[in-house]
Amino acid sequence: MYYQYWGMKRAPFDNVPDPDLYWSQNSSLEDAVSEILFAIEEGNDCLAVMIGDIGTGKTLGLRVILNELNPEKYRIAFITNPDLSPVQLMREIVGQLENKKIITRFKDQLMEEFNAILFNCANQGQKVVIFIDEANVMSTEQLNQIRLMTNLQDDRQNMVIFVLAGQKELGKKLESKNLENLYQRIGVYCRIRGLEGPEEVQNYLTHRLQVCGGSPAIFTQQAYAAIWEHSQGVPRLINKIAKLCLKAGETNQVRQIGAEMVDAVASMFEREKSSSQGSSLLMSEEDAESCSKVVDQPLPTMTDLAEGREQQAATPGSASCVHPSAQPQSSSPESAALYPNLDPEMMSLIQALPSHIRSQLKVMEDKQLNSLAGKMAIQCIQERFPKNSTEDPVVVWDSIKSRIYSALKSLQEPNRYCLA
Repeated sequence: MYYQYWGMKRAPFDNVPDPDLYWSQNSSLEDAVSEILFAIEEGNDCLAVMIGDIGTGKTLGLRVILNELNPEKYRIAFITNPDLSPVQLMREIVGQLENKKIITRFKDQLMEEFNAILFNCANQGQKVVIFIDEANVMSTEQLNQIRLMTNLQDDRQNMVIFVLAGQKELGKKLESKNLENLYQRIGVYCRIRGLEGPEEVQNYLTHRLQVCGGSPAIFTQQAYAAIWEHSQGVPRLINKIAKLCLKAGETNQVRQIGAEMVDAVASMFEREKSSSQGSSLLMSEEDAESCSKVVDQPLPTMTDLAEGREQQAATPGSASCVHPSAQPQSSSPESAALYPNLDPEMMSLIQALPSHIRSQLKVMEDKQLNSLAGKMAIQCIQERFPKNSTEDPVVVWDSIKSRIYSALKSLQEPNRYCLA
């Protein structure tokens, strides 16, 4: 595995809510975790809310809180997909609390069963805690159902606390007039942010590397700064970029990751940043190797590719790679004769490569061909993908890359890879 190349016993940057990798120095997230834990363990509140943008660590925060709760003192339900009808949501909650499948379809019966659970737990010295992640997708009707369920309490204490986590849309819903009664029941209302500067990003990455057995020196000081610049402190994006860099570094057998590799990885996979969330879209880790050279001779840079096409522009039938929806151009008569079933546009693109690259095509390994195809596809996207297009550039990139790879592979195994 790639992380073993870097001397680690486990992957440090997988985007999973693993409490073991929790970094307690993100002040807004740590404050939210502490306040909600206090509300559950010491307070007498019936509702706690955690609001944050995509990728800022809400789910991880919930998992950390859950991990801190003594199962002997709490009966817990954890809802990860609340996009359900009010009755389905109640059935899911009751089912998790009783650890059995609930067949009842009537709201009144479900409320009675939920009420019985609360009193049974109270008699056993337990409190019921219900976590709902992605609560921003909940409707006003569902949220009102939560309000009704918080009504079930005795004269001395709240027997249930709901912990809702979601994007800022959840805050807007809760603050609306329609949900004023529910809003007034919020005991803890937390807003979490991303990391606030290069130093926090470095400390965050260093913590994860060390927990997994790695060295902070894997990344240079400049690399940490570059990761901050490309992620703007969003933990999910920090993880994604760092993981891609580790995979690319292992592929290319480097001993340290610098800012150049971070820039190469991140710039490949960024879209225009959302004005509301300041995030970017990254491709899958499997394509990280496409960001840098993997052959003895340097792979063509974007400039090399552009110059190669310019030199071929005067050749009849030569073509640049275009958006998949465009009409393919014809390849030269020579290539058409040698490879009659090959995608003409892709053959023309291959002919436009610098000669020292073309001379190596027939002896390249699959990994090298895949990397080259990825780079050529990036160039196509940069030059030809319409800025106002509604298509996902990741999907377009993958489609172009597949066509280029098939064309490159056909030079080695023409009978297998030729296109009918």
